[in-house]
Amino acid sequence: MTAVPPLSISRSAILLAMGIIVFALLVSVHNVTSGHERPNIIFIRTDDQDYRSMEARLPNGEYVMKNVKELIEQQGTKFTHFFVTFPLCCPSRATTLTGQYAHNHDVLSNSPPYGGYIMFNDDSTLPLWLQAAGYYTMHIGKYLNGYTIAVSSKGYPPPPPGWNKWYTLLAPADEYYNYKIYDGQQILTFGVGQGNYQTDVLTRKAREFLRKKPYGNRPFYLEVNYGAPHEEVDNIAVPAPRHVGMMDNAPLPMPPSFNEQDVSDKPIAIQNHPLLNSQDVDNITNNYRRRMESLLAVDEGVGKIIDMLQATGQGENTVIIFTSDNGYLHGEHRIKQGKFFPYEPLQVPFIMSGPGIPVKKTIHRLVTNVDYAPTIVEWADARPGLPQDGRSLVPLLAHPTTTQWRKDFMIENPIINHYQGMRTQNLQNGREYQYVEYDYNHDNVVDERELYALTPDECRPTGDPYQLESQHNNTCYTNLMQQFHQRLAFLKNCVGEACQ
Repeated sequence: MTAVPPLSISRSAILLAMGIIVFALLVSVHNVTSGHERPNIIFIRTDDQDYRSMEARLPNGEYVMKNVKELIEQQGTKFTHFFVTFPLCCPSRATTLTGQYAHNHDVLSNSPPYGGYIMFNDDSTLPLWLQAAGYYTMHIGKYLNGYTIAVSSKGYPPPPPGWNKWYTLLAPADEYYNYKIYDGQQILTFGVGQGNYQTDVLTRKAREFLRKKPYGNRPFYLEVNYGAPHEEVDNIAVPAPRHVGMMDNAPLPMPPSFNEQDVSDKPIAIQNHPLLNSQDVDNITNNYRRRMESLLAVDEGVGKIIDMLQATGQGENTVIIFTSDNGYLHGEHRIKQGKFFPYEPLQVPFIMSGPGIPVKKTIHRLVTNVDYAPTIVEWADARPGLPQDGRSLVPLLAHPTTTQWRKDFMIENPIINHYQGMRTQNLQNGREYQYVEYDYNHDNVVDERELYALTPDECRPTGDPYQLESQHNNTCYTNLMQQFHQRLAFLKNCVGEACQ
């Protein structure tokens, strides 16, 4: 037998082979994280829905948001301390698209010269970042306020950059009947009658998108923006015909802040509100009931969208987010209706379910709408094109009680109600505060302040979760207020990671 000489392999050949193996492994990992295995994402948002509405019930005891609670909340994670940083439609929605505070994306109102679509720079937005990562994107429903005026003057050009499919309400987008939708090519007109009820039309389009699968084998991002429970222009919310009257006997929630008796501690704009009379209360109650009835169609829509997901075999790989652009006041602090003040409207529902999201979990850390974009970007293995003022929630989902999380965030509405402020949460002792400064002349001079000890402390052992007694004149808080003033001065101009 002829001996076979030992195989001689050079060191360079070994290194080359190892390099090929490592490269193959990296490609494999990349394919797993950036291919179809990345989750589809459905972002469902209502308009002006406060967080307490999630607990509203029909006379038979069922939740108004029954499907949302059973199909998303109970299958996923709920955030109890989720806030919008600017309680107004257009600034809030611009934050979703950018991952930035309003003082960075510069949309400070719903209309020019300080806000609206015309002030929004859509050269670098979440849908563009998702497209670059291989996602197929679709927008359904309300977009940014003022979009209609801006684009109609140009003869309705293609949709904003980043959207593969476009099915967007035109002004007045708050009408439940007799409205128009632009699909990127033509304007569709909807009249009256059950088949034209806005919420149902948007739901049907979302289901059609899932059924027809224009995205093929690509992961998709679907944004569904319902108009409910927003009132029609100078009117009240309009429920679907099948839901009319279902909340006729529902009591109006009256927290301790409802028709607040003593507002001498509040800023002048609140002090000028008279006490609500019986007619005011009747009107607020009627508006509340119609708003809750309008949400019944939204809840049905959520159920139908999830049914289609399951029927088409896409449920296991789809993250579903449910939230709102801002909350709403129903008589709290004597405010008949609206959302411009730094009180309850800041807090809205925020729940999610899907792959990698803990089931039946509740998270109490401070999270805000500046966190939407960073979170979605991480799920998608995408790269943001703007500095991100928010943080991805992925680490928080894995470690809900971590102390390595934000201790405060900024709230702002500098144009309409002239305030900037902050909410805090001490991760060691659990204490929470809200501090707000008002600058009516925009001269960097603080004209009025508010400070609420939301949880008990040495100075106020009972806590004040309903913001009934501002402590800005309490000398016990002098040092703390100075700390908050300095921190707020920094947050007013923070950008990117510094905001976190």
